[in-house]
Amino acid sequence: RNRAAPAVAPPFVPSRPRRTVAQTRSPPSRLCGRSNEAAMRPIVTAAATKQQQQQQLRAAAPIRREAVPRSVVVTRAHAVPRHAAQTARQQVRTAAAAEDTQRATYKELESIECDLSAFPNCNFFNVGAVVRPWRASFVVESLSKAGVRGMTITNVKGVGMQGGSRERYGGSEFSEVEPLEKVKLDIVVSRDQVNDVARCVASAAYTGEIGDGKIFVSPIADVVRIRTAETGAIAERMAGGMFDMKSVDES
Repeated sequence: RNRAAPAVAPPFVPSRPRRTVAQTRSPPSRLCGRSNEAAMRPIVTAAATKQQQQQQLRAAAPIRREAVPRSVVVTRAHAVPRHAAQTARQQVRTAAAAEDTQRATYKELESIECDLSAFPNCNFFNVGAVVRPWRASFVVESLSKAGVRGMTITNVKGVGMQGGSRERYGGSEFSEVEPLEKVKLDIVVSRDQVNDVARCVASAAYTGEIGDGKIFVSPIADVVRIRTAETGAIAERMAGGMFDMKSVDES
């Protein structure tokens, strides 16, 4: 009863025989070399075909870079001589320098005459001015003193380049592709007040630097006052405006 149970031996598992270094190497075989050569044959043939195609293209187009003169810039559309491009750039710079030195005097600004002969039967015109933002307050004040009681002011952005020169604003230079903040004023006046308004705007917005702005004069067919349904000169006229101030001065 007290005897220990006999130990059970583990099952027999035959071990795998070890292979020597010589046995692990693949034996040399001519068949293996032939298979590699057959596999590389299409690749070599494709490379040779591509090389032949390149040689044929070179023979068909014998023009090389060395054949093009150095003084000619070749583009897709046409060839432009380099000296012509340099001459054009020099002309632009010369024009820019001339424009930069050309400045009007206040006497010339105060004697501006707008040509309205293209619209002989038009009684009202819109004087649109694009000026610098920090000069807008001076323009509005000057127009108010002159008797302009109504105008539309809009903050806009625009690009422009005068004679190839960059515009300076806020200590930075802006090119023709960088939008710059501006203020646009639209003033609708009668025909006899166009010159006075244009002179007033030009004198107040003037700094003498590139980017002072421009004034555009366009015809207006009619004016309608919404509150009273009045049209024409009565609707355009405002109490205490230019017309009233001139009437007082004449009397």
